[in-house]
Amino acid sequence: MEYFKGKSALGPKTDSLAEALAIAQHHDAVSGTEKQHVADDYAKRLSIGYTEVIKLSILELYYLQSQK
Repeated sequence: MEYFKGKSALGPKTDSLAEALAIAQHHDAVSGTEKQHVADDYAKRLSIGYTEVIKLSILELYYLQSQK
């Protein structure tokens, strides 16, 4: 939907995954030198972003299907 209709103010977005990926590319995350609670936070952020993208993908598929 972001691609076809622009970002929704209320619905799921890809922003949370983009932010999580940016954080996960931090030098501590890449080298594995972060503390365990930080690694857990990275995993949590990635999981939230992934879930949002899945929701958005489902909505996009419904949108595309309805355009037939």
